[in-house]
Amino acid sequence: MAYQAFILLPADSDATIERARRKLEIYFSDDEDRDIFFETAENRLTMTIDDWNLYVDLNSNPYVIEESKDLARIFAAKRADKDEIAACSIRLEISADEDEDMYYFNDYLEAAETLGEFKGAKIWEGAEESFLG
Repeated sequence: MAYQAFILLPADSDATIERARRKLEIYFSDDEDRDIFFETAENRLTMTIDDWNLYVDLNSNPYVIEESKDLARIFAAKRADKDEIAACSIRLEISADEDEDMYYFNDYLEAAETLGEFKGAKIWEGAEESFLG
């Protein structure tokens, strides 16, 4: 199974790849049973657990706000925060290596929820095509 999520963020967000890395490093620091490594390069964070990779890309391209408007219109029409969702012009894009047995599903979900702690963040989960929370 492939995982994909967007952490939609307002224009004034303080989210950076380095801050995302720190959040995930802190969250996963108690996991002593597996090898977990973090690597950053430009606007990408790679978290490696054993031989599986989760990727986080920071995207602030002009099309992000247009896609946020579409997500709000299609998937959040009945949500009280739909206008906040539509106004998000930055996002963290989460993707990962294939995980056919869903061995790393909880890691993916916990990473998305942890990154969703940035102020004003809205989590859109791709497989469910819905917003979390």
